[in-house]
Parts: sequence; C-alpha cells; structure tokens
Amino acid sequence: DKSGFKLSKIQTALVGLATVTTASSIAKMADDYRAMSERVLGASESLEEFNLVQARLLESANKTFRPLAEAQELFIATSGNLRDYGFSVEEALDITDSLSYGFVRNAASSDKAATAIRNYDAVLSTGKVNANQWLAISSAVDTLAIDMGKTFNLTAREIDALGFSGQITA
Repeated sequence: DKSGFKLSKIQTALVGLATVTTASSIAKMADDYRAMSERVLGASESLEEFNLVQARLLESANKTFRPLAEAQELFIATSGNLRDYGFSVEEALDITDSLSYGFVRNAASSDKAATAIRNYDAVLSTGKVNANQWLAISSAVDTLAIDMGKTFNLTAREIDALGFSGQITA
C-alpha cells in the first residue's frame, strides 16, 4: 500500500527532525552551561572556591526549582560587591540563597527576577537604593518590605517610604 509507505517516510522524517532538534537543544544547553560556568569561575578566587560555589548554587536551584543560570547570574553579579563590603564567599552565597528563596516565595517571573538582580547589583555598586531600583527589587520580592520591617522593627509602609526616597543603604 503506497499510503502506508508514505506515512512511514513521513514518520521517519519526523523522527529524524525530532532527533536533530533534541541534539541541537542538548548541545545548546551544554554550551550555555559551559559559558556560565566560565563566568562563575571568573567570579571565583580559586578552583576550590569555584567548586564550592557551583555545588551551592546547584543545591539552591534544586531546592527552589529556580533555574541554575539565575542563581549563577545572581552570584556573578553580586559576589564582587559583597566581598568589597567584607562578606565571605559563604556569606555571599547565603545572600544569594535568600534572594532566590524570595523569588520563589513571591512567585517572581524570570523577567522580574533578572531585573531585580540587575538593580540589586547596581545598589551594591553605589551603596544606596534609588526609587526605581527599590521598585524593581520589591516588585520581584513583594514581601521584602514586610521582611525588612520585621528585622528593623518598622512597618512595611515605612520601609517602602525609605526605599522610594533613597534612604536605604547597602
């Protein structure tokens, strides 16, 4: 039957296309992982530290179900500034974890998280938050003002007022 033969050829072509697409996707994932790993290595002070950081970030990504690349990007963007403030790599990873858990707790989209990471890095670079940065960060972590209020014995409204007026420092 010719129609069965044609269907078989179509099926073969589809399987071949799926195989090529899958192989291409796997190759891209591997390349992306390698590139991000190289960036984490560049943000690390030694190979030993790199291994510690990668293991911690992978553990965090697995616990939070957030993308590993997001945790890596957060570490890469902020670790240098955090070290400049006197934090150890372990403390920088704790801060990275806290922000990642904040993204999970507040169901932040990847776009909001990426924007928050960029703004958080800028805050660390300048030493204080401006209104736009506060909005970007607190939009990704809606409970930030509440959590900070508990820490500093202030209301969420008072924390937001400080954030929007540029009175929160790193």
